Amino acid sequence: MKKTIFTISFLAFIFASNAQITELPNGNVGIATPTPSALLEIRQKEDPNTDRALLITEPNNSQKIYLHLADNASGEYGYFHLGGNTNLRGNGVHSSFDGALGIGTPNPGALLEIKQKEDPNTDRALLISEPNNSQKIYLHLADNASGEYGYFHLGGNTNLRGNGVHSSFDGAVGIGVTNPGAWKLAVNGKIRAKEISIETGWADFVFDKDYDLPTLKEVENHIKKNGHLKDIPSAKEVAKNGVFLGEMNTKLLQKIEELTLYTIQQQKEINNQQREIQDQEQEIIQLKNQNEELKSLSQRLNKVEKLLKINN
Repeated sequence: MKKTIFTISFLAFIFASNAQITELPNGNVGIATPTPSALLEIRQKEDPNTDRALLITEPNNSQKIYLHLADNASGEYGYFHLGGNTNLRGNGVHSSFDGALGIGTPNPGALLEIKQKEDPNTDRALLISEPNNSQKIYLHLADNASGEYGYFHLGGNTNLRGNGVHSSFDGAVGIGVTNPGAWKLAVNGKIRAKEISIETGWADFVFDKDYDLPTLKEVENHIKKNGHLKDIPSAKEVAKNGVFLGEMNTKLLQKIEELTLYTIQQQKEINNQQREIQDQEQEIIQLKNQNEELKSLSQRLNKVEKLLKINN
């Protein structure tokens, strides 16, 4: 009798324990579903806030792995979370039926959205590292409220915030500098490019009729006094402040155009001098001819005088 009661109790326990587990003849196993369509199918319960399709815990229940499935009808996002009990739905990896994927955010606003942690000095939105952890790729997002610059860095751990590419919400970009300041693009290093197009003013005003072209004497005096051309910065100024390429190209063109005007003036003076020389050469030739005529006349007069003396 005791054996019969024990057997019935044991079978009841097995039945109760496995009431939610179904195994089909084809080998498919279902948990909470009587018709599994795969080798293993788990049917999540209806409450999306408390029930998960999969829960794995440590013995002390401090660390857990959660798997929660997306609900197409309600728009509920699915998520995968590793960690403790804190903010399960805000952390982890979330996905929806339309293919959107969120990391650290339960409601991604794009196909892929990664929410960066709050500490701008240590947390990054993206970190990719080598197996030996010597080389890394960092992506840190800009913070509009604090004015914190975002940056993208490739390399080791040294001076992460000083190197790489930094950008701000107002469109400023720094390469090798953490704060571009008032510049739209600030680069700490050399730049090499096939071509650069600069849109700025030009120096054709030099050719205006009312342009006050300084005399060469004025240019000479300015050079003697200041050691550089007028409107051109000195070497000390360039070393301190650098140069604006567009402005400097305009200034250099201005000097080239002034030199062109000086050359034109000098050519006119040379042409005038050449004409004067030609005129003087003609006068000299005429004077030579006149001198020859006078010599010839003098010789003839001398002959006449000699004849007159003989006859007397």
